[in-house]
Amino acid sequence: MRNTQDYFHLQLATRRAGHNLIAKMKEMSLNWILEIVEMEKHTDYTCNPEYASEWNRLMTKQNAFIERILDNEKRPLR
Repeated sequence: MRNTQDYFHLQLATRRAGHNLIAKMKEMSLNWILEIVEMEKHTDYTCNPEYASEWNRLMTKQNAFIERILDNEKRPLR
């Protein structure tokens, strides 16, 4: 600002550019943090051996479950 004290319009443009840059960097940082948190949520579950074994157990029974639902006489018709 000391170098541009005699150029008021240049100071305004410089401040506006600085604020825009800071706002853009804040948004990029926030998006990056949200992405990291989402990745951590997924990794936390998938690294848990109990979760993995339960998921595998349920997925092996998936077809039988779907067949029982589709063959159920009591299910409502569309």
